[in-house]
Amino acid sequence: MPVCAIYARVSDELQVRGESVAHQVSFMREFARRKSRQGEEEWLTPEALVFRDEGISGTTMAKRPAVLALLAQARAGVFGVVLFKGISRFARDTVDALVMLRTLQAYGLRVISFEENYDSAKESAELIFTMHSAVAQYESEKIGIRVRMGNYEKARAGKWSGRVPDGYRLDSVSKRLVMEPTRAAVIQRVFAYAEEGEECGRIAVRLNEAGVKTSAGRMWTALKVERIVRNPVYMGDVLYGRSLRKPAPPTPDDPLTRRYHVCANTDEGSVARVEGAHPALVERATFARIQALLRRGKGPGRIGLVRALGGFFYCACGEVMKLKIGGKGVAYYRCAARNGARAGCQQPYLRADAVEAAVTVALLRDLDIAVAANADALPSELREEVECLHNQAEPAIELLAALVQRVDVRSSAAPYSLLVTYRFR
Repeated sequence: MPVCAIYARVSDELQVRGESVAHQVSFMREFARRKSRQGEEEWLTPEALVFRDEGISGTTMAKRPAVLALLAQARAGVFGVVLFKGISRFARDTVDALVMLRTLQAYGLRVISFEENYDSAKESAELIFTMHSAVAQYESEKIGIRVRMGNYEKARAGKWSGRVPDGYRLDSVSKRLVMEPTRAAVIQRVFAYAEEGEECGRIAVRLNEAGVKTSAGRMWTALKVERIVRNPVYMGDVLYGRSLRKPAPPTPDDPLTRRYHVCANTDEGSVARVEGAHPALVERATFARIQALLRRGKGPGRIGLVRALGGFFYCACGEVMKLKIGGKGVAYYRCAARNGARAGCQQPYLRADAVEAAVTVALLRDLDIAVAANADALPSELREEVECLHNQAEPAIELLAALVQRVDVRSSAAPYSLLVTYRFR
């Protein structure tokens, strides 16, 4: 008797229209019961083999936890048939869909989609599957265009789309940002520190020492602070379309892998901007002064990725490694216990750019190891963050470290300690 796995997925848009995951599962179980009545064997659909992705985008299969769980069970040979209501529920990218189909077939599985009357056991099945997948991808692209157009028009009207920034809440009627007093006070505190010339890392330390948490209840990082002091939303402005998602060149060791990166939109005419759309948390003149400090590499700015190590990088003697800028503007780290040629630690100065490169490489390696070790348990949101970070040319060190610790809770709380045995020239 065939043992069947059911895969069901629904995006937020389809949930609004009433097509739930439960509806898809019920539909495919009824399909299996009809198959049982028509043949001599019973088609089994055990609850343990129902894989659900709810509120998940249909574009990239690698981000879906239920897909990964299905593949793990497929490798183990637990079932022989995969059922899904329609190819658009299965995948909306033609390449992803074909790769997934061939992977399942390589495990000896039969793949069935009800809406398209597709059955991989039939002749010319792959051609039919490819045609339906191309149609599903085209529909996904049209939906994406409609969503972007809708968000663009909302932004032009001063309304907010997407995640609500810290310090605000979204008015359910007007769809505009409204000040949230408690969090707004924290954001204004960040800008006050920045206007005083404090570095992002130092601001994060001051907030953490005061017991102030982020809106998500986490510790502050230099990157989190920098994102706030650079965000024009806190002047009361609504902007949409400042960034674009574009294909990125593949890596030399894996030239066939598709990668994407987020880049700035240089076409100002295509960016929707409305000033004074909601209450400002910082005056426009103050915001401009802070941006000037950022451009000059002073105050809340960072020198490359170096200042991300502040408070985390220690010498072998146990003292903190402090940032020092040489006469020619070259950044170094030196041990706080070093006292010139006199008594004290003799740890040589370390070139900051070499330290950055070593930390970045080590953390990327640790992140890949952690992802591989926890592949079946990672939520889709965390997978998106990992993918986005991998696609960045110069990923921020503090974000890398935070991701390693979030992906693998067993990782060290101070990942920079690996540098204490290094010697740079």
